[in-house]
This record gives sequence, structure tokens and C-alpha cells, in this order.
Amino acid sequence: MKDEMVTRSLDVNLTHEEVAAYSKTLAIEIDNANALEAEAKRTAATYKESLKEKKDEINLLAGKVRGEKERRDVSCRWDFNFNANTKKLIRQDTFDLVETRVIEPSERQAYLQLTAENEEAPEEVVAEPEQE
Repeated sequence: MKDEMVTRSLDVNLTHEEVAAYSKTLAIEIDNANALEAEAKRTAATYKESLKEKKDEINLLAGKVRGEKERRDVSCRWDFNFNANTKKLIRQDTFDLVETRVIEPSERQAYLQLTAENEEAPEEVVAEPEQE
């Protein structure tokens, strides 16, 4: 049998130049990996915040659907009953009672002053249109 040549993968000692070249490449690849990792963290944080915002919106909408109501500004009017010394807050969309409170002394005083001014003011005379 003749000498037969084969190739095998075996350890070979590196030259100083090869070690220096690999060291330079290694340093570059470490920097690249660190940059990718930092970008991945920034991206993950951005997605995490976006996901949180979406979940907050979902929870808000789910609450509205579940309760079939939401909080809105509604026009209301205070009705004063000076004889009973109470005032009632009435919704102007459904005319339901919102709350009842005792009339404040300052509100009673303002009412009394307004009443006194109206009593002191002379009645206005409205001229009737002339008929031809």
C-alpha cells in the first residue's frame, strides 16, 4: 500500500502576527456585540413602554364597556330653597339630583341683598306702541 495523504483538522500554534490580528478582530467584535446589546435594551424599553400604553388603553376601554358608562362633564344647576335652607344640584341632561347641601351664609346674604335691591328699584314703565 502506498502512502496515502489525508487532511485532518488539528491544533496549530499561531504566529505572533496571527495572534495580534485575531486580538484586533476580537476587540472590534466585542464592541459590536456591546452596541447590539445596548440597542436591544433600548428597543425593548421602547416596546415595553408602548405595550404598557396599549394595556392602559385596553383597561380603560374594558372598564367603560363593563360598566356601560364613563365620566364626562355634565351641565348642572343649583336650585335654592331658602325656606328649607338647602340647595340642590340638578343634572341638566337627565334632571336627576346630584347632591343636596346647606345654603352657605354668604349665599343667603347675596340673595337678601339682591331681593332688597329689587324691592327698592322702581318699576319700569313700558310705553305701549301707538296705534294708527
